Formats: sequence, C-alpha cells, structure tokens
Amino acid sequence: MESPRPSLRELLAEAGRRFFTIFAPFSDLQVVWAIRILTLSALVLFVACLAFLNFPAFAASLACAIWAYLFTREDVHRHPVEVGITEVRAEDDRMPEEVEEEAIYPVQAAGIPFSMEKRSRWARRKG
Repeated sequence: MESPRPSLRELLAEAGRRFFTIFAPFSDLQVVWAIRILTLSALVLFVACLAFLNFPAFAASLACAIWAYLFTREDVHRHPVEVGITEVRAEDDRMPEEVEEEAIYPVQAAGIPFSMEKRSRWARRKG
C-alpha cells in the first residue's frame, strides 16, 4: 500500500524548517553584516546596470536583493517582534476627547509638512 500523499501545507512547513536550518551556522553578527553588504551590493549593481545598460549586473543585483531578503527573514525568525505591546504614558491624565481635539495631523511629502485649508476657489487671498 502507498503512504498518504502530504498536503501542500505540510510540504511548505517542511520547506520552511529546512530553509531556516541553512542559516543555522551563522552567528547573529554575521547575519546582520551579510544583510548590510548584500543590500549595498544590490544597490551598487543596480545603479551600474542603469548606467551601463548591463543585463548581467541587473541579474546580479536581483540575486543580491533576494539573498538580502532571505537573510532578513532569518534575522526576524531569530528575533521575533512582540506584537500587541504599545507604549503608554502614565503621567498623561487628560481624557482622550481632549487629546483628540488638540491633535494635529499634518500631511507630509518627503518630510515637508503641508497644511490643508478649506476655502473657496474664488475667495480673495488675504495679504
């Protein structure tokens, strides 16, 4: 008799376990520096590919970016982020409604704050 065929979910789970064992020999410092070096080399190769219209440089930059992403996933796997923890100030006694009235929500583009005003298109400008 044949053994039952594994489901896709089981295959993906096994592939994930095998994937993370590839990076097991590396220390945390080596993983971080590999991310930095691969990201920088991907950027340099991409700029070179644009400057010289060179396809092998583009392929190499894509490969460096993919490896940098894989190392980043390994770093996140080693040091997971705690979800659901928010910073709360204990010394702020004001009610949320009062805080909401004082809140300013600036719109920013490239770090430059813009203010939004509602006025008629045909109204004269002051000043």
